[in-house]
Amino acid sequence: MAAPTLADMKRVVDAVEAVVRIPGYQEVVLGWAPPIAMKDFGPAGALMGYDFHWTESGPILIEVNTNAGGAFLNAVLADAQRACCAGPSPSAGDVQRNFATAAAAMFQREWLRQRTTGTLRTIAIIDEDPQAQHLLPEFLLAKAQFEQQGFDVVIADPSELFADAGRLWVSGKEIDLVYNRLVDFALEQPANAALRKAYLNDEVVVTPNPRVHALFADKRNLIVLSDANALRELGTPEDDIRILQASVPRTVAVTPANAETLCEDQRAIGTPFVG
Repeated sequence: MAAPTLADMKRVVDAVEAVVRIPGYQEVVLGWAPPIAMKDFGPAGALMGYDFHWTESGPILIEVNTNAGGAFLNAVLADAQRACCAGPSPSAGDVQRNFATAAAAMFQREWLRQRTTGTLRTIAIIDEDPQAQHLLPEFLLAKAQFEQQGFDVVIADPSELFADAGRLWVSGKEIDLVYNRLVDFALEQPANAALRKAYLNDEVVVTPNPRVHALFADKRNLIVLSDANALRELGTPEDDIRILQASVPRTVAVTPANAETLCEDQRAIGTPFVG
């Protein structure tokens, strides 16, 4: 990726994260979030993704994804590309090693944002039926790399978890932190009951967690992020408004009252819908 494009994307990410810190914005988006998102335990969200599409006018932000996958696999691919294009070198494998170190530090920071002191020891990588997930190879890579960093790691389905004695457990292990890859962002499904209980009782650190999804990844948030007037009323700096106006497509909510009109006009307008 060209350096100027990467710099443009970083400016968009910085602008989004600046808006998310505004109390008025949080009040708006938490107004349509599930009750579980009201709890703020501190974590900022590990390995989140910002999905961009490239256009002639620059990168366009399509969504923020708290269930992003591919980071560990891309580190492997980057090393493979380096070996292919540059030939064997002393730096072969550096991308994976550097990424593993950075990822371990990120998860330790997530732990400390909630626990403030102590050492992260055990991590559970949680997804529905992980053995059947197409990104199982990434889970296995993450497990191996975290274990090389000194963590005890297990991959599990949420139904395997149970809460007892003020802690979350799986396979006989007391879990400190859950790396959450579920798409049940509010932890509402019956299979997620133990995780939900432990999370709400502050018995385990979960990242990304329901509050992070509510602040960043709920598709309805794009309605606010793409509305210059709404952003201005919230006190967003003009530089950030300018960046977001150029990079977040105008987004509107689909309702019974406007659905037919929007469907008729969508091709001409080119406006994303939020149902």
